[in-house]
Amino acid sequence: MTTCLKRYQLKPSQIGLELIESVLLDERAGDMGPRLQALRDHGFAIAIDDFGTGYSSLGYLKRLPVDKIKLDRAFIKELPHDQADASIVKAVLAMAEGMGLGVIAEGVETKEQGKFWRIRVYVRTRFLLCQTATRCGIGKAFAA
Repeated sequence: MTTCLKRYQLKPSQIGLELIESVLLDERAGDMGPRLQALRDHGFAIAIDDFGTGYSSLGYLKRLPVDKIKLDRAFIKELPHDQADASIVKAVLAMAEGMGLGVIAEGVETKEQGKFWRIRVYVRTRFLLCQTATRCGIGKAFAA
């Protein structure tokens, strides 16, 4: 990674690394904690992708050095009308805030979803919200 950073004149803080839950919990990979900590010590941000869809274990959030969680679009697509999804999202946001973690929401695509998130952005300003997994920013869903 050092070679790539030098070649493209990038800083580690400009790169975010995403790992899916199953990789973090795969016993064949060994203890991921020290490896992730070494990456964070170099300035890389670490995110857990597709949070809540795999082997979700809240215990690993406590012991692994991560900066963000990416909430899977499966919990977003029916917002704000599905009460169960809304409750799960609110709980994840509260938990993440208490742990100092950022949250990325995958799949915010409608005005209603944008409004649901916008209300929470005012309260939790440090969370990064994305319209899609590949294109971050303020999109049509966040229009007034």
